[in-house]
Formats: sequence, structure tokens, C-alpha cells
Amino acid sequence: MRRIIPLLALVAGLASALAAPAADAATLQVVDGASDVLATDGTCSLREAIINANDNGATWPDCPAGSGADAIFLPAGTYVLAIPGAEEDAAATGDLDIAASLVLIGESADQTVIDGAGLDTVIHVADGVVVDIRGITVTGGSPSGIHNEGELTLYSVVVS
Repeated sequence: MRRIIPLLALVAGLASALAAPAADAATLQVVDGASDVLATDGTCSLREAIINANDNGATWPDCPAGSGADAIFLPAGTYVLAIPGAEEDAAATGDLDIAASLVLIGESADQTVIDGAGLDTVIHVADGVVVDIRGITVTGGSPSGIHNEGELTLYSVVVS
């Protein structure tokens, strides 16, 4: 019995550490239904949130500034990538290039969808970056949904 209680405490501590962003991390809430735009228009798009997380700053002022290993929350909805372009790694065109560690959290895979619209790969995780994606469907990528060069963990995610 004595060994079970410390083990349970260790497991609970690890679970809470993985579930919550670090104290110096930012929480970026994407606006439900925000278009895939880079504009100062009063709404935080998914692309703008990822760029701010990558830059650890407020490159796009409609979203909170990134800071450390951020958490980006996506409400239920379909987020269609709409800015054509490829072969750049700043998330400005085509795929969503993730260049800084973060957690990307949707409502659930049947309610939150990121659609690449055939423009490019949907999500590109850069080398050396730690990313958790939870409760999201990733679809419509060309040639693939996710290109991973980092450390990627998927929880309740559908890639099609």
C-alpha cells in the first residue's frame, strides 16, 4: 500500500504537467469561424496564433503574444487554409509551419477540423520542436496532412 500512494501521486503529477501549459506559456484562443487571413481585423485566426507562438511575440496583434510553449485553443468548426504558397517555413502561406513548441487543442476530432484545401501539407512541425495535437481532424493536405520533423504526439486526432 505504501508504494501505491507515491506512485499514484507521481502519475497524477505527470498528468497535470502534460495537460497544462508551462507558467511562462501563453494561451491563444482562436476566434470561432475566423478566416485564414493575416490582417489586423479584430479576430485571431489560427494562422496568426501559430505565427505569434512561433515568434514568441505579438506579430499579429489580434492574438495574444506567444511566450514559451504555448497552448492554442480551437473552438468547434472547420478552419480552411486559404493563403496559397509553398516552400516557406514561416506559416505565412500554404501549410501551418510550427517552429516553436506548443499544444494545439480542439473541441474533438468530429467537431474541430483543419482543412488544407489541397494547397500544401496542412501542418509542418519543424525539426527540434515538441508539439501535441489534441481533438482535431486534419484533412485536405497535398501531398499529406502532417509533415513531422520534430517530436509530435497526437491525442484523439484523425488525419485523412
